[in-house]
Amino acid sequence: MSGNEAAKKLYQVCTKADIRPFLRFFEDGFQGTCLILKILRDAGQLTAGEIAKRLDVSTARVAAALNSLEKKGCVERLKSATDGRMVVVRLTASGRAALESREEQLLAIIGRILGKLTEEELLSLLHIIEKLVK
Repeated sequence: MSGNEAAKKLYQVCTKADIRPFLRFFEDGFQGTCLILKILRDAGQLTAGEIAKRLDVSTARVAAALNSLEKKGCVERLKSATDGRMVVVRLTASGRAALESREEQLLAIIGRILGKLTEEELLSLLHIIEKLVK
């Protein structure tokens, strides 16, 4: 089977699958903001420009998401300790808790799906995915 044939088969299988749990998970207005929270958790604090660069999106788009996250109490904007003209963004305790909750929900959904596989199938799948993302 060629890569193109495999892609077509994968596409057919995925379009027949019930992906409503994934769609509901991402439709609640928390979409790309989870990525911002994860980036901030990993980095500590960043400017909006640095976040935009990591996500490969416009600074305006990140600014809009940050405004929403700030209103929800998930992030805070502070003057940089090294350059008072710069504003950095930092995850709040509430933001960390929200991110951890979302990650737990996503892992539960994925766990239910992967629970249909045997241990051998899971190990094979993980091996293949690791190979694909390298």
